[in-house]
Amino acid sequence: MRTLLLLALVGAPLALRAQPDTTAAWRYFPLAVGNQWEHFNTIRREGELIEQWRSGYAVVDERVLEGQRYFAIQSCGRTACDGPVDYDLVRFDTTLGGVVERVLQEGQPVERWWPVIPCALAAPFNAGVGCGSSATRYNTSGGYGHTVTVGEDTVSGVSLKAFYGGSAYDRMGSDLGLIFHTFCTLFGGTDLCFAWELTFVRVGDRELGTSVFGFAIVTGEEPGAGGPTATRLALSVAPNPLGDEARVAFTLARPAAVGLEVYDGVGRRVRAVDLGGQAAGDGAAVLDLSGLPDGVYVVRLRAGAETVHRVVTRRHGAP
Repeated sequence: MRTLLLLALVGAPLALRAQPDTTAAWRYFPLAVGNQWEHFNTIRREGELIEQWRSGYAVVDERVLEGQRYFAIQSCGRTACDGPVDYDLVRFDTTLGGVVERVLQEGQPVERWWPVIPCALAAPFNAGVGCGSSATRYNTSGGYGHTVTVGEDTVSGVSLKAFYGGSAYDRMGSDLGLIFHTFCTLFGGTDLCFAWELTFVRVGDRELGTSVFGFAIVTGEEPGAGGPTATRLALSVAPNPLGDEARVAFTLARPAAVGLEVYDGVGRRVRAVDLGGQAAGDGAAVLDLSGLPDGVYVVRLRAGAETVHRVVTRRHGAP
């Protein structure tokens, strides 16, 4: 993907469906419109944290091209999901046992392994597998009946499949998708390590963790040539970096009940303001951020059933 991952569930841990066959690739990355994943990302140099942010991706549409069924995946990174939108068209290749994406190469559509998840999803536990003509080779391990934590929620009965090769390690969960990824490389004579950790997942009608992104899910509409489109809220947050206050400006396409929320880098809600019913048009508010530590935060605007967000940095002493 080009940019690179709360309905709180409380009480007893949830149990997933019966354990899948270890070669059922689709169980480890469930592709269906509406499914969504969000991750907390870090970069460390020689063990010291140098950057952190939230990312996410969702299956927003599906279509048939040349007899193949593809899913359109939208990604979000350090900035909001709206603005320039990037879609990957992917599908399961049952022959290869993994997910491939459709791209243009010299003006012609071709397929290649989708780089976001391991290419050998259909590999059995405890195997060594390659990926077609790719030089990538993975070893796999795994087992049934694991308990996994996503944000503040816990789910039991998960089958885990781990892929490791070279300096990369990925852990996939049945009916969950990518739970954890890490990759280390030598850059400029120092070790750099990148990591993602799952903080929110929606698969079907099940949600775990806290979502901070708003995706435009296409339901029963014929997408245009440029990909799925949707009318979005407008939101701006200034200044950035933020000091003790955030000046929020927004535009509503229609009257709605409006609320503002602030989430920290691991998905905890640290501020919430109910703005009540707002008329269509422009509005504004001020968020008090005093007392929050420096770091990356997500400001989310909720207007009725719609949401939009901005990723900001909090820095003491900023204007």
